[in-house]
Amino acid sequence: MLETLTDAEVSRLAHVAERAISTCLTKAAAGGPKLPEVPAVETVVRLGMRMVARQWRRTGLMPKGTGLALQSIFTHAAPKVRFDRPGGGSGRCELADLLIVVDDPAAVTPQQRRRGVLVQAKLHDSPGRLELNDRNERVQFELLSSWPEFKLEAGFYRPHDRDLKLGPSDHAWSGEYGGIDQPPPGAWTQYHIRNAIFSTSPPVSGAISLGQLLAGMLAGKDGYGRAAIPLGRDPWSELLDELLNVTFNRPLRNSRPKSKRGRSSQLGFVNLSEEVDGRSILHSFGSSEPPFWDSGEDEWPDGAISIVRLIVGERFD
Repeated sequence: MLETLTDAEVSRLAHVAERAISTCLTKAAAGGPKLPEVPAVETVVRLGMRMVARQWRRTGLMPKGTGLALQSIFTHAAPKVRFDRPGGGSGRCELADLLIVVDDPAAVTPQQRRRGVLVQAKLHDSPGRLELNDRNERVQFELLSSWPEFKLEAGFYRPHDRDLKLGPSDHAWSGEYGGIDQPPPGAWTQYHIRNAIFSTSPPVSGAISLGQLLAGMLAGKDGYGRAAIPLGRDPWSELLDELLNVTFNRPLRNSRPKSKRGRSSQLGFVNLSEEVDGRSILHSFGSSEPPFWDSGEDEWPDGAISIVRLIVGERFD
């Protein structure tokens, strides 16, 4: 990770990312109804992260000679898991909606080469207010807040129990909630839920922006994602490798010929080789409902996960 970044530089990178994400969410909903959760996440993953990576390069804050590559892939599906609930009985829910990973292959120690976090996205019930109060949300909260041992259901994942308490750094940073604001201006807030108690009032704490999370992960700051070891054998590192491999290598269900996501420069119907900034984003959307929102080819019932991956040292085209 880029530990040489100063606090001021990290703060500026966070601000740039916040502005890009806000632009995407605000412009996507302009002139239309409030975006549902799935299109809001899709907008950020497919377009917002492209803007973040490009504008980070333009800041001049990256160390001289350091490149930055982006891989962002969206799918409507998510891996399903089962676990024994603390109060008894079996729980079943999504692992998460999104995996964010920052890789630095040239880092000195294995623990500095990868940082990741699982994010469960939710629309804010009102601006800046995230509420979790039904049974399904309680099950998801039990998974993300305490990380009991669980099994992934899909057959192409290894079938053994996963204990994320084992592995580098503090397991409490493995997963968070992402709260999305749609009324202008749009925003995405990350909530850490360590020591939180589920209730009808918001059981979330430790709020930072998604931009702050991304910048903190890039700088390798404690409490911004969790360290992992590429090809590591601990449960956390192994899980990230499997999630990346499945999403990048499972073929699109309806494509002819079959293609693999990790090798495609075009996701959905948006040309990601185009320059995307605050002006051209309006042209990219074209209307309040971009055509890729309802693309059937992304509906995977078999458990891939949406991914945002930044790779330090690689060239970003």
